[in-house]
Amino acid sequence: LEIASKNAVLNGVDRRCTPLLIDVLEEENRLLGMQFDAILSNPPYIRPEVIEGLSEEVKNEPYAALYGGEDGLIFYNKIIRLFVLFCPVLSDLHLPNLLLCTT
Repeated sequence: LEIASKNAVLNGVDRRCTPLLIDVLEEENRLLGMQFDAILSNPPYIRPEVIEGLSEEVKNEPYAALYGGEDGLIFYNKIIRLFVLFCPVLSDLHLPNLLLCTT
């Protein structure tokens, strides 16, 4: 969050952007009553059977930073669901290699 906050200042959006750390799998209730104009995330997406074959450098990352559920999509599916629930009509969702914009 510290780096996200610094980047918001550097890009002049710190008064319009509030970095939020949340466990999307466990803390959905924290979002009740909130509305977002954008969601940016870089969630884990690696299936368990793939993790063992990764380079040693990558395997040094915490397991939670790599494991994306049995199909690798657990976080993506949840974030997209939250996007539909908590973002207004003209919003953006930014995930690696995925950009969804509602209109």
